[in-house]
Formats: sequence, C-alpha cells, structure tokens
Amino acid sequence: MRDRELKNTIEAMLFAAGDEITAKRISEALDVDCETTTRLIEELSLEYLAENRGIIIRRLKDTFQMCTNPVHFEKVRILFDRPDSRTLSQAAYETLAVIAYNTEATRAKIESVRGVGCGSSIATLMDRGLIEEAGRLDAPGRPVVYRPSMEFYRAFGLKSLDDLIPLEGDREDGGDEYSKAADEFDLESMDDGIES
Repeated sequence: MRDRELKNTIEAMLFAAGDEITAKRISEALDVDCETTTRLIEELSLEYLAENRGIIIRRLKDTFQMCTNPVHFEKVRILFDRPDSRTLSQAAYETLAVIAYNTEATRAKIESVRGVGCGSSIATLMDRGLIEEAGRLDAPGRPVVYRPSMEFYRAFGLKSLDDLIPLEGDREDGGDEYSKAADEFDLESMDDGIES
C-alpha cells in the first residue's frame, strides 16, 4: 500500500478504536513495521493540525488517540449542553501535582507534602478519572498508591510526565513547589479536556 492508503486505513482504525491504541497494534493489523506506522500517524497528525481540523491525533505515552481539537471545544460543549461547573479546586490541583511530579504517591505522601488532608481531593480526582490506583504499598495497612491516568495525559495534552514543567527545587522540599506547579498547569485546557 502507498502512504496515502495506509494513512486512510490508520485514520479509520483510530476512529474505530475510540480509545488510545498502540502503534504496534496498528502495525500488526496493517502488516507494516512499527516505525513506518508511527511516522505515518505523526504525518497524519501534522496534516490535521495544518488544516485546523475538528479532530486531532494525540500521542499519550506510547499510544495514539483521536480527540476533539481544543480550538473547537466551546462549540462542541454547546452541542452537549454541559454546564461549566466541573472545575477542580486548588486543593485538587495541588494533590494532582504531587501525584504527577512523584510519578505515583500514597495518601500519606500527599498529605505530608501538602500539610493537610486530601481525602476529598483524591475522591474528586478518581471520580474525574484523572488518577487511578497503581496498586498497594507493601507496608503496614497496605496503603493505596495513586498515579496519573491516561485521562490526565489527555486533559493536559501531555505525552509523558517528562513534559511537566520542571520544579525549581527537590521534590521532597515540601508543598510550596507543588502549589506553584499546580498554578502553572494550563487550567483552562485542563477543564476543557475534562469536558470533551
């Protein structure tokens, strides 16, 4: 198949998948090497961006997914008539920052960094699908370990945690750096991402 035919087939696969899908899985279905598949997906993504299309292809870690172009979010929101009341509190953003910048964290870790309880923030973040349980710590009480979910990457437009804004100090310094990091998150994009 020529590149254009492959891109059309990849486009159909991404659309049909709905959720994120790996380039490896697509390449196996097409019987094409993974490097070629990744190149074609990235070229297709650039075509969408150049044409300011209604959809984009977003890379999420080692997966790809078709998503609504954030430029068109306001009109899409009207279609679904969702109220704009689902913003996160500053406490929830700080909790999310602690989890993201540590890759994963327990409730006790988050509370030690922030200096306050975080039960409701964790519940909100779980409810919104921005964090997920990564397992349990092999320690007394077997506390739950939380990590950013794929929805977190989608909502903030990140490929990986390496794309986060670097903290100025050591991650163990305390809550101030996480509070600053929470302020640095693109909150408008984040809230738009939750709604889409």
